[in-house]
Amino acid sequence: MHFTPCIRSTRRLAKATGLSLGLAMAANGVTDPAKITSQPSDVSAEAGSATSLAAEASGSPNTYRWYRANGGSALSFAGGNQYVSVPIDVPETECTVEFWFRTEDPNAGLFCVVDANLGGGGHDRHLHLTGGNIRVRTYSGPGVEVSEGLNLADGKWHHIAHVISYELGGQFVYVDGELVIEGVKDMSDF
Repeated sequence: MHFTPCIRSTRRLAKATGLSLGLAMAANGVTDPAKITSQPSDVSAEAGSATSLAAEASGSPNTYRWYRANGGSALSFAGGNQYVSVPIDVPETECTVEFWFRTEDPNAGLFCVVDANLGGGGHDRHLHLTGGNIRVRTYSGPGVEVSEGLNLADGKWHHIAHVISYELGGQFVYVDGELVIEGVKDMSDF
């Protein structure tokens, strides 16, 4: 699986949290900023917009790789049970998390907020695939939603944005610029 994380704000998406995990996505030539029409070509952050964070990746150096090509970068995992852990305080509301990913695993984990590695102290805001569809879990209440009719495990690059917003009245998941999940959970309790 290839994974490129970033956080940014676009039309109809909640306010960004002001950090980008060292990467930002740029889509050139797009007339509708919420519509994603191409795979990443530039994953560099604007000067002063990114915060450098220490990260910990699981696995040995032979099982994951950082690739740079055509002006972009991606982290590649060779198999299951691998992750990147970044110490960061993700807001409980008014937050958009977005990234590009590519996988052929129909049940791949993509993103979650945890208290200690692998959720040892609790976990929340999961984004993962189940049967090729995207599933989101936001802690407590009506926070579990699953898309229908997608195959995101097709080996192609996909862009995902998960919005949690009290101001907008819920949570929204966009895949390749299309709204695929709209839920009522407008904040995390974690």
